[in-house]
Amino acid sequence: MELVIQGLHWKVCLIYLDNVLVFSQTFLEHLQSQQEVFTCFQAAGLKRKPSKCHLACMYFSLDTFPERAYILML
Repeated sequence: MELVIQGLHWKVCLIYLDNVLVFSQTFLEHLQSQQEVFTCFQAAGLKRKPSKCHLACMYFSLDTFPERAYILML
């Protein structure tokens, strides 16, 4: 997988076995990074299984973003 996504690993994504985690600061940046990763997959002839894809998920730590703790209370 590192060969398929060379140049993007550690810049916009992390790789663990056959899993790829795309990270970003903003939603627009996330869409652009995701497109770059998908382009690499397509160039290598890899396919994605939609049932295993989790797109645009938001994860954060309360230690990192204490001012956003209110989101959990909604």
